[in-house]
Amino acid sequence: MEKISFEVYATDAVVKPDDYKRLRIEVDGVELSELVEAVDDNAGILKVIGTENIAEWVAEENSIVETLEYFDDVVIADYLRAKGWEIGNDSDN
Repeated sequence: MEKISFEVYATDAVVKPDDYKRLRIEVDGVELSELVEAVDDNAGILKVIGTENIAEWVAEENSIVETLEYFDDVVIADYLRAKGWEIGNDSDN
């Protein structure tokens, strides 16, 4: 289980004991995006979401090209070569 800390402003909150180790907090009036932005541990969020779900979202949003802009070109080229693609520069033509 990942442990996170966050601060949000809500219109209402209900705190319930889940068991002797945890509390369940239900908040109203907070957008999920606000909650995610309030969590400091982005890596923890992404780990819980999972690589497959992230890849599905990127594909569904048609933002593969935009996402690739955040990666090192050499890493992308090495991956494509490992998959059998031949990579060349435009200046090679």
